[in-house]
Amino acid sequence: CARRPTAPLLPSGIRQSVDELMAAARVRGRLHVRQLAHTRPLCTTRRRTERRDSVDDDVLRDRERHAERLQEAEYDDDVLRDIVTLRLGRFTGYHNQKGITSKQMAREEVSKVTSIGRSLINAPSLNHERIAEVVLAGHSNVGKSSLLNALTGLPAARGIAGVHPRAGWTDSIYLYEAHVQGTQLVLVDTPGYGVAVADSRTRQQWTKALDEYVLSSANARVLFLLVDCTRGLCALDEQLLRRAEARALPCQVVLTKADLLTQEDLARSHAVVCEDLRSRDCESGHPLPAIVSANFFQGIRQLWGLAKHYALRLPPAPAPSALVGNARDERLKDEKQRGALRVRAQRGHARRADYAGTESR
Repeated sequence: CARRPTAPLLPSGIRQSVDELMAAARVRGRLHVRQLAHTRPLCTTRRRTERRDSVDDDVLRDRERHAERLQEAEYDDDVLRDIVTLRLGRFTGYHNQKGITSKQMAREEVSKVTSIGRSLINAPSLNHERIAEVVLAGHSNVGKSSLLNALTGLPAARGIAGVHPRAGWTDSIYLYEAHVQGTQLVLVDTPGYGVAVADSRTRQQWTKALDEYVLSSANARVLFLLVDCTRGLCALDEQLLRRAEARALPCQVVLTKADLLTQEDLARSHAVVCEDLRSRDCESGHPLPAIVSANFFQGIRQLWGLAKHYALRLPPAPAPSALVGNARDERLKDEKQRGALRVRAQRGHARRADYAGTESR
């Protein structure tokens, strides 16, 4: 038998008004979600891709403090224009640009990449040919290995340098030789400082190795200090800046993970970092920070241009540690000589006393 048609629960006029309200609510919801995707405040909690043991309270406090400063900062229009031109930051359809054009452009820059070696103590001695070095440094999980892979035109997570979400994955100093448009450069991947999945003694060894490399490497031409754009400069970053200044080693600040912020927030983060550099009276010593995105290969060609500028046009920075070591050797040599003279004088006094005693008898 045929089923009897069921009567509508609501009259036609009320049902039409309800449908219109629901459609309007869906439109408002889509607009609200789209607006949140581009203007929502900076996330200060642990991200989904981050491990629990790789993010501590200090990192979260730095992110929260940096997010508060972003709300009050004013960005430069020229910086925002450059960010839009380079397609940095989050914008409509940013996730669909994954790398075809930018990856091809990055691979045109680099023709060959080979690994020289790794060491935690004798890393400066690995560069036998004395090729100009570009040192990548920063706190843990700032994206040093990912940026190195992007600089070589390889995927950030599947390149020549090992990448892992665990903080402290890079446990040594790695040297890679890259041929960039007929120019030889050595990219140096260093262990990160700060939070790491390792004991305190191992972290101290990493920090000591990084400090000694920055101070003693005769082939280092520039230090690329990588700074998370969602965190800003931290206390350990400023300590590394002071060590580079003590040697007169050029330092270029590089803002990483640009795809985590909107273009306006990225420009504000750039302004905040510039303000921190000016507050340290380092505006003349440190140029404007560069901005890169290793996942989307954005800003890589500009960073290669900076690397070649520092490596080819600037003379090598003096190594004060060698000067200090030479002065220490000279001081020890003088002390040994004075000690030897003192021993000879004492022996001479003893001989004269013995001779005077034999004559008196």
